[in-house]
Amino acid sequence: KKKEEEFQQREITLQKELQESLRKTISTDYENQLKLLQQAASDNEEKLKEARRKELEFLQKEQSLKIKEEVFQFTVQRQLMEEREILK
Repeated sequence: KKKEEEFQQREITLQKELQESLRKTISTDYENQLKLLQQAASDNEEKLKEARRKELEFLQKEQSLKIKEEVFQFTVQRQLMEEREILK
């Protein structure tokens, strides 16, 4: 009977150790997964910021070109008007 009790006690101890080991493994896996997801989210946020910065830069260049084109068109129109006045 004493051996049976020792066996049961050992079985309970092993079961507790296994449960604790599983808890630690699951906890570590969860923390690692969480860190990876947080890093991925952070990386995506940085990529989004960079994409927005590039888009803004592109739109600013586009606006600058439109303004230069309008100034050029205005200059051409003014020169044409001046030439017409001279020809009169």
